[in-house]
Amino acid sequence: MIELIYSDIYIIWYGRVSMSKINKILLIVFILDLIGISYLIFFKKNDNTNLDDNTKIIDKDTSKTYNYGGVTFKINKENINLDSEINEELSIEINGICNYKNGMDYEIRLKDKYEVNSKEIMFKVIDLKIGELSINNNVLINNKIKYNESINETINFKISINKDNLEEEDINYLKNNKLNVVFEIKGTELTPNMIDILKEKAVMDNIGSEFVTSSSGINFLAPSSDTNGKGLYIRSGTENDTYPILYYRGAVDNNYLEFAGYLWRIVRTTDTGGIKIVYEDILERSKSSPSRSSFSDGHTLPVDNGYMYGKVYQWGKGEGGSNKPGDTVTYSNGTYTITDSGNKGGYGYYVYDNKNHTAVRYYYCNYEFNKGEYGAYFTLRDGENIKEALENMQKGENSSEIKNSIDSWYANNLSNYANYFEDTIWCNDRSANVDGPSRYTSNAFDPNLGDGHGRIVYGGFGRVKYGGKPSLECRKIDAFTVNETNKGNGKLTYPIALLTSDELNLAGAVFDKKSTIYIQSTWTLSPYFFAQDAARNIALEGSKLNELYPTSQKYYVKPSVSLKLGTMLTGTGTQQDPYKIVQ
Repeated sequence: MIELIYSDIYIIWYGRVSMSKINKILLIVFILDLIGISYLIFFKKNDNTNLDDNTKIIDKDTSKTYNYGGVTFKINKENINLDSEINEELSIEINGICNYKNGMDYEIRLKDKYEVNSKEIMFKVIDLKIGELSINNNVLINNKIKYNESINETINFKISINKDNLEEEDINYLKNNKLNVVFEIKGTELTPNMIDILKEKAVMDNIGSEFVTSSSGINFLAPSSDTNGKGLYIRSGTENDTYPILYYRGAVDNNYLEFAGYLWRIVRTTDTGGIKIVYEDILERSKSSPSRSSFSDGHTLPVDNGYMYGKVYQWGKGEGGSNKPGDTVTYSNGTYTITDSGNKGGYGYYVYDNKNHTAVRYYYCNYEFNKGEYGAYFTLRDGENIKEALENMQKGENSSEIKNSIDSWYANNLSNYANYFEDTIWCNDRSANVDGPSRYTSNAFDPNLGDGHGRIVYGGFGRVKYGGKPSLECRKIDAFTVNETNKGNGKLTYPIALLTSDELNLAGAVFDKKSTIYIQSTWTLSPYFFAQDAARNIALEGSKLNELYPTSQKYYVKPSVSLKLGTMLTGTGTQQDPYKIVQ
C-alpha cells in the first residue's frame, strides 16, 4: 500500500453577481501526484481554465470552507491510501442557516470521465451515505434548503477508478503521472415560487375544514357552498408532488388578478408550477373583450366536438345489413374482408360498400331507429377500420371556430406578454365515457358497445355528472400545447384556450344545479357527445354546467392562460386590491 498526500490543489471560484442573488460555482481540482509532498495553492488564472470575464479569483482561503447563502460546505481531506483498487476517502460537511429569501438548491457533482494514454477511464463513487439518496448522472447530492432552515450533515464517500478497461501499463501510468479529480459545488438561490405562498393559505380537499362539513371532504357531485367548499384547496393525491395542485372553489373574493389591461380570476396551479387564470373583465379602454363564438362552424359531425380536428368523414344514410355484415374487418392487397359475420341488430357493424370490396361502410346507428328503416354510416377506405377513423377525426390538423376566435383575441391583446405564459396542457378530452348509466357508456364507434342510437359520450361529462371525480389527466391526442410534446401534442398556435368541465367542477360547478362558483357563463373545452347527426359540447350556463349546447351555437367565451413558474404576485387578491405581477 502506498500513502499519498495531495501535492497540488487548485482552487477556482467563479460566479455572477446581480442585485438579487449571487450564484457561485466552486471547482476544486485535486491533482494526485506520487512524486513529492509539497502543498501549494494557486491564485492566478491559468490559460486552460476557460474562465469568463466575470471570473473572480479569491485571494486567500486556506480553510477549504465555502459559503452559499449562509450555508457552508467544507471538504475534509485526509491522507489518501492508494491501494490496488485506487480508492480514496472523502467527506463534505454542510452546515448553517439558509438566508436566501427564496431558499437554495445545491448540488455536488463529480466529474467521472478522463482520458489516459488515449483511453477513457471512469471514476465511480462507492459507500455514499446520504440517507436514501443515490448517485445519478455524477451527482453526489442534489437537495433544497428552505429560507431560514438549518442544516448540519456530513457526506462520507469513497471514489475509485474503474479498472475494467485498463491494462497494467495504464495503471502504472496513473501511479506516475498527475490526474485531475474534479468536483463541482453549486449553490443557487431558488426561483421564487408563488405556489409556496398560496399553499400556506390552502387546506386539503379530502378532509373536513372551515367550509367543508363532511369529514371525508368535498363532494364533487354537489355544487360549491359554505358547507361544500369555499376557499383555496389542495387537490388530494398531489400534496406530495413538487408542484401540488391548488384551486379556488366557491364564492371566493380573493383570487382577482390585474394583468395586461384586464381583470382575471386565479383558477388553479399546474403540475409544472404555473398559475392558470381566466378572463373576467376589461380594465383598459384600448383593450377588446373576447367575442361570442360558436365552438364549430357545424354541429352534425364528430369533428365538430374538437378544439382542433383532423380528417372529415361525411356520414351517409341507407339500408344496411343485407350483405353479410360483421363486426371486424381486415385489409390486404387493396380489399377488405369482413369477419365475425352476423347481423348485429342495426348498430356497430361493417358491410361492403361495393362488389370489389375496396371500401366498407360502418353503420354506427339506426338513423330512424324508432322505425328501423335506415342506418347512418361512415365509408372507410385504404385499410381504415372505425377505431382508426375516429383517431383520424381527432388529430389536431385544423382549427375550430372558437380556436380561431381565441387566437385572434390573443394576437391582438396578449401577444406582447408571451414571456409571462407557460406552455401548459389544455385538454379537449374526447375519450369515451365510462361513468354512469349504460346509455352514457355505449360507444357507437366500438362494434361491441353500440346500442343503435349512434352515440359516443365523452369522458368529461361522465366524470363530473356521475363519477364525482374531476380529473386533470389527459390523453396526448387531446392534450393541446404549443411546443411541449412530452405530454402534449404540440398543435396550438398560442398558449391559450378554455377551461374544462373538470376544472369548473373543482371550482364549484355541477350539471343542472346552480352553484356559488366565481366564474360565470362560458364555453368549456369539454365535449359532451356526438349522437346520430348531432354534436354537443359543455358550457357553463350562468353558474351551472349544461351539456346540450350545439357546437354551432354562439355563446360567451372566457379564455384562459397560465402564468409560468416563478411569477411573483403582490396584493391581497381582492377586487379592490387585486394581485399584480411583480416585474
